[in-house]
Amino acid sequence: MKHFVKSALIAVALTLSTGAAFSANAQQAQSLDQLLELVKQNRAASQKINAEREAEFTRATANQQALLQRAKKQLTDEQARGRRLQTQFAENEISLSN
Repeated sequence: MKHFVKSALIAVALTLSTGAAFSANAQQAQSLDQLLELVKQNRAASQKINAEREAEFTRATANQQALLQRAKKQLTDEQARGRRLQTQFAENEISLSN
């Protein structure tokens, strides 16, 4: 979760800096061709940021899924152990009462 928050903050910072760079560069554009090129560059940068965010989200989701599966298996194992111990306890009680 901490890693996700850190990644989100980085993405926001990059987005803000890209936006600020775009407005600064847009003022410097001398022609429509230059402005078009700046827009293309900024779009590419935004796509890269989005791809990184999506990859981080996918990794976090996969990690959470793995943790959930591990916890479910551990729960099932412990429930089975509990049943075995209850059976053994009952058998021991019978054995002791004879």
